[in-house]
Amino acid sequence: MSLAIKWRDKMKRQRQEIENQDGVEAIASGVKTNRHAAISTLSLQLDLRRLKSLNSITQKSELKGTLLLKYEDEVKKWLISGKGQSDFFIYSMIWLFDTHQYDKGIAYADIAIEKHQMMPKHFKRRDIQTFVADAVFEVMDTEHGDENAFNTILERLNERVWEVYEAILCKYLKRVADKYYAEENWADAFDVYTEAQRVFPSGAKVKTRLAELEKKLAKIKETQETPETDNPA
Repeated sequence: MSLAIKWRDKMKRQRQEIENQDGVEAIASGVKTNRHAAISTLSLQLDLRRLKSLNSITQKSELKGTLLLKYEDEVKKWLISGKGQSDFFIYSMIWLFDTHQYDKGIAYADIAIEKHQMMPKHFKRRDIQTFVADAVFEVMDTEHGDENAFNTILERLNERVWEVYEAILCKYLKRVADKYYAEENWADAFDVYTEAQRVFPSGAKVKTRLAELEKKLAKIKETQETPETDNPA
């Protein structure tokens, strides 16, 4: 056998060894990745059980804050890949609202909707926008109410950026109208109550208020149109 043939065979064997080694490393890497994913998923399930076992709202909130940091890397990985349903991302979004971090929560919600994520199976309604709209609305009369978050959601609902059940948009509009009413801004209150009635005719329950405002506005108009007369001397 010539030296050229021996050298060629040697190079072929070395190349095969390298390819085999690369294959082994690739398999090992895949196994390691799958093992990490399995461990992380199990960890999330255990943490969810732990949350469920707590009765204290304060303790739950504190744990959710801790878990947001714990799963931050998993969230970042999913944001880079953007593939499939990510329970780490969805639960992080939920916990952001539960811990009153509304700006970041809404940003996560926008991403979740864009990536066609779903709420966990035990949620009654599994669309993201309904969860977020309800989460923000439900705390508005508490110390955690956030007008900026409320207005951001209302804008998305009004402009149909987020499609939700009509009753949700209606209650947002009624809250705005109630505020105008409390400020005695009768004209704006009338307009927004009217919009609420238009959006959800069967459930707005504003007909009595609209009738009252019609009378107030008619009286104001009558007063404005009645010319002033000088009192006789």
